[in-house]
Amino acid sequence: MTTRALLVLLSISISACGGELLGGGAGDLGGAPPTGSPDLAGGPPPTGGSDGGVVDPMTPGAPDGPALYPAGARHSPVTARVAARWQAIVGAKSRSPKSFVRLGDNLSHEVHLLGCADRASTLTLGAFSSLSPTVDWFRGGSINGASPFAYVRDLENMSTDAALEGAPNLVAQEIAAGNPAFALVMFGSLDLGWAGEWQPSAATDGNVVDRFGPNLLEIVDQLIAEGVLPLVRTIAPVGKSNNGPWNRRQTLVNALTRAVAAGRAIPFADFAIDAAPLGPEAYWSDGLHLSAAPGGACVFTPDGMKYGDDAMGRIALEQLDRARRAALAKEVLDPTAATIPGDGTRARPYEIGAVPFGTMGDVNGAGGEVVYRLTVTATTRVRVLLFDAKRSPVATRLTHVVGGATRRSNATTLALELEPGVHDFVVGGGSAGGPRAEFGFAVDRCDTDVADCTPDR
Repeated sequence: MTTRALLVLLSISISACGGELLGGGAGDLGGAPPTGSPDLAGGPPPTGGSDGGVVDPMTPGAPDGPALYPAGARHSPVTARVAARWQAIVGAKSRSPKSFVRLGDNLSHEVHLLGCADRASTLTLGAFSSLSPTVDWFRGGSINGASPFAYVRDLENMSTDAALEGAPNLVAQEIAAGNPAFALVMFGSLDLGWAGEWQPSAATDGNVVDRFGPNLLEIVDQLIAEGVLPLVRTIAPVGKSNNGPWNRRQTLVNALTRAVAAGRAIPFADFAIDAAPLGPEAYWSDGLHLSAAPGGACVFTPDGMKYGDDAMGRIALEQLDRARRAALAKEVLDPTAATIPGDGTRARPYEIGAVPFGTMGDVNGAGGEVVYRLTVTATTRVRVLLFDAKRSPVATRLTHVVGGATRRSNATTLALELEPGVHDFVVGGGSAGGPRAEFGFAVDRCDTDVADCTPDR
């Protein structure tokens, strides 16, 4: 396989089993999230609560709870609290509000991602004419004498490791080049093969979790610290086989991406939802790289949406639109969006309403813990993922508890076949008097033919 072909394992997406848990289709959010597949008990989490100013979305006891980035929604919700957070990020530095940069592998290159939006002659909005003000807004920006749509940088074979290498690293270079208020971020394709194989397994999945989660978090935190709002999206499926091993591990990195985005309450788009049903015309002949419609990569018509580059570009432009409206125009796009119910204690665990699920949190150094609960009504196979923040001084550990009894414990990944009932996942760590430990937590669906997801009885 050539380096370029290997690169776009970026197109790896929801496996057949994973799709079942999305249970409601690719809504634009607004209103309650889907309840998940029939084997997940309970209805959607309650909505609302008062939005009182800018509150860290990970802080226990926040007015309306941690942000829920629900399964099945194309875009993450923008409550008043989330919108205020975005406004605070872009207002922290003197960045250009009409500038954005792209961070990722070569599918984030201008040629593939919205480069054609620079010119009216190569952009067809179709039914998405409401995005026109955002197109005009960013056409008014400038990077190296051209609009950010036309800004070119060769990002071939860029993993999160590579993006963080050097001094200054790629993130800092892009900030210096574009002085952007926004950054489109999509990583994961090249991060899947760190362990030397693409097939999910208990022996290698932990390596991906341990590196990709902290790396993506570091990229996101670096952007936020510099006053740049990250617009994160998931990667898509490989066109050769939507059930192949690449696609199964792809859902793992997408779950971690969701956790980082939700934990930092930044824009998140689940591109994998729209990419999963695409046919062979959506890809190059290698079945890996996304292709463009005959009229170009910015044809946002029903026919154009059959092609990978066009579908990806539309999702990214929607992200820019939502970010512009919330962060700059101060619109509250989803005033009644749900939060995660519970408070993370044994008495009131955070409720996982549907899979995939992701969030971030922290535990007290004095033996503290955070508890998440998943209730299933039929045998369900999952991967439960945990990673420590890179700069966290305390290591955390993940424990599966049923009826008060410990079933299994691990530091990174639990691959389980769950019997019907209530399952608690406890994140704990630290010692008395020690510092707090920040972590990322996610739950992904495990495919039926992955042997590592074993019964835990």
